[in-house]
Amino acid sequence: MGANAAIETSAELLNALLDIKAQRPGNTLDGLTDSEIQRTFQRVQDKRFDRASKVVSGSHDLQALLSWENPFFSMLVLHILIPLSGIHSFYRSAAQRFKGATRLKYLPLPTRPRKIPYDHELPARPASDRLGYFIRALCLLAVGSLVYFANKGLRMETMNWRFLADSWSNISRGFTGNTLTPKFYSLYQLASMLSPLLISVVESYRMGRSRTFLSISYLLPICMLFQGVGRATLSYALLAVLHSSQMTVDRPLPIEVARSLLSALVAGFLVPAASLLFAAQRVNITEKVILTLLFLFPFITALITTVSQRMQPPKSQKDIDRYDEWYTSDDIPFLKRSYNLVFAIQTVAHVALLVHTVHETGNFSLWSLAMPFDRLFEVISVQWKGLAVLSDEMLWMRVGALSHSLYMIMELRQQGYINTASALKAAVATVLRQIFVGPGASWVSVYRWREDVILNLSSPRS
Repeated sequence: MGANAAIETSAELLNALLDIKAQRPGNTLDGLTDSEIQRTFQRVQDKRFDRASKVVSGSHDLQALLSWENPFFSMLVLHILIPLSGIHSFYRSAAQRFKGATRLKYLPLPTRPRKIPYDHELPARPASDRLGYFIRALCLLAVGSLVYFANKGLRMETMNWRFLADSWSNISRGFTGNTLTPKFYSLYQLASMLSPLLISVVESYRMGRSRTFLSISYLLPICMLFQGVGRATLSYALLAVLHSSQMTVDRPLPIEVARSLLSALVAGFLVPAASLLFAAQRVNITEKVILTLLFLFPFITALITTVSQRMQPPKSQKDIDRYDEWYTSDDIPFLKRSYNLVFAIQTVAHVALLVHTVHETGNFSLWSLAMPFDRLFEVISVQWKGLAVLSDEMLWMRVGALSHSLYMIMELRQQGYINTASALKAAVATVLRQIFVGPGASWVSVYRWREDVILNLSSPRS
């Protein structure tokens, strides 16, 4: 590390001297003044101090770890945490040191394929580690506070398992009878389950999610089962902030998973949901049937993926050692198809409810656009009182989806993956989509946009 640090300092000194040369008449370094020499070395000091300090501190920590200065800590890290996190964690840590390295500005360099861009290749300057930790701490505090208020505020204090079961059952009862309002609301509530389920399954299979809570594909369905859609979405947003991805290699999904998503969506959610809508007119659908929809999609995704992997020829050790799954972009077309399908379904459900709300209430305002289901309870009958609690669920789902979406945008800016102007445009677009196409469709659209942002940062691997 010391030798590499000396090379970087030499490169920074050469950059400073060549910058001075380019600014002087005659494009020469002859007759440098004392102020020019002082300015050159001050620039090197300013550029190198923070990074050199970080390298020295990291080297000391690594040496202390490997020499077992603190036996308990070394045992915990070397024999428990590192084996659990896998070799990917080691490569991520090493890449963090490399990507901020000094480059020779005036030396033409060949373009080499790579997945992780250097800091100077990014659209914007990344935030410092200290600022990044501070921002994450603030986001954890903010989202954690929202989770707390979601459990305490509005009508949520009345919600328990029995009440949630009755509320889920109300979805099926909404499709019986001749009243249109419960039908529109039940359709909206049913469609709102799509984006959380798709996002939780996608995130659980990402390369960067291994051995974290987000790698559990059934985590969000279980939370939805016991907390409802709204609080589960908020809790998931909190975990996403805690386990946020840091690099482009964290993005890819195994190709077998990506290929299975669309089929699993159709077989594990859309077909059962459509069957439920038709059956609700003739038979009594219990809450257990509704809740089965929460688990069919992740189960069928895992089933199709496993079958597909078993049908593939076994990989050679050479292919395994290449870690090709970290560098692929073959999953993008399949992911986008799934995102587009969910976006379309949830947009149609939101617009249908919005049009019905305006027709029933005669109210056309920004609030009625943002919260169409809230106005419906002014005209809804007493027998659908259970749905009023689920309106709170929709409110907290909107807050959770918006919080997670804005954090993802801010994280991309913090890492330098987008510039400030792009981040502001994306944030404004996200808020507008929340109003006009609904929280679920807006949430999925941010994920779709994020895939493109990360993909465009890397060069193809040879």
